Amino acid sequence: MIPSRAARSVVLALLLPALLLLPSAASAATWSASSLTNPPNVNSSALFGVSCFSATVCNAPGQAFNTSTGTWGATVQRWNGSGWSVPSGVVPNPAGRKNGILFGAHCAVETMCMMVGSYGTSGGQVAWAQRQVGSSEWTEWNVGVPAGATRSELNDIWCTTESNWCMSVGWKMVSGDSKPYAVRFDTVGWPETFPVSKSNATLKGVSCVSKTYCLAVGSTGASPLAQLWNGTSWSAAIPQPPVPGSWGSAVLNGVHCVSTTWCMASGSLTRNEGGTNYWRPFADIWNGTSWTTTTGVPWGFNNEGLAYGISCRSTTECWIVGEGRSGSILRPWGVRWTGSTWEIQSIALAPGAEGAQLRDISCFASSSCKAAGWSLFGGTKQPLAETVTP
Repeated sequence: MIPSRAARSVVLALLLPALLLLPSAASAATWSASSLTNPPNVNSSALFGVSCFSATVCNAPGQAFNTSTGTWGATVQRWNGSGWSVPSGVVPNPAGRKNGILFGAHCAVETMCMMVGSYGTSGGQVAWAQRQVGSSEWTEWNVGVPAGATRSELNDIWCTTESNWCMSVGWKMVSGDSKPYAVRFDTVGWPETFPVSKSNATLKGVSCVSKTYCLAVGSTGASPLAQLWNGTSWSAAIPQPPVPGSWGSAVLNGVHCVSTTWCMASGSLTRNEGGTNYWRPFADIWNGTSWTTTTGVPWGFNNEGLAYGISCRSTTECWIVGEGRSGSILRPWGVRWTGSTWEIQSIALAPGAEGAQLRDISCFASSSCKAAGWSLFGGTKQPLAETVTP
């Protein structure tokens, strides 16, 4: 469902895709890339999320390969205002486990950051979380597999300042079918909050205004999925985000709510033409009762643009990051929303990098944002942080 106000412009944009190749006015934002140092015994690592409370507190979770143990495990890079480093307390894997990974993070207060993901067992992935308090105290939770499921994973988390309350979303496997999964953290555990069941579905992003209002997004089959939390239960009865025009499928990867009447979700559209898959970034705005698909999101590359993380300071300033392809080279991609139009960002590779991807972005104060992902050097991934100053 595309609102009538925007229908004509959306149709024109989809019928004439070449128009989207014309970028918006160049942004004056300045981006700087930093290749982060891998910890000892790690030869490959990537970051999948980032959350900043302030200019001196950011956590970026991910995954790293340890050459001494021969296993993949969770990693975290922490920004202290002057540099990035791996905190000594982060747990790569629960005892006796492997393939730990952390996807999402949220630092609601200066002294606490929560991170979620999963670790591996013989039966598959199991939901897992870690919390950093201050600079040295770490706690890990085996969130586990809910009743009736065989596997589970958490993709994102949002915390409020209300009694260390958090909501985390992901997926669970039930009888071979992926279902939406969400759990709440309130200092006493991780009780399941039971999103509305959908087939072949996952929740990829969540944003909460309070303990009684959260919007979670993802996909079900080939369609975008959105569910609302009202403090007691989830509802999928709200109008669902549309798949614009002739695009075959769509997924929403991130969301940020400024209020209960304004949220923006970021995602990607895909269709196949002549045996070639085409990917395009897109963004939807939720006004509390309906969705509007924004038009003219520039991708700036040949035939591929994927949107992942999003961070909004207001209804007139949002940043989205992801990836694009220039020939065979994977390039970092980003755009800025100004309230009515999109501005393509010029994001350079880190010196010597062969390619890069940005997975998330977090804006703080009014002067800076941090984006996190990975760069490719000689076929090996190395953590990447990009700083943008508007």
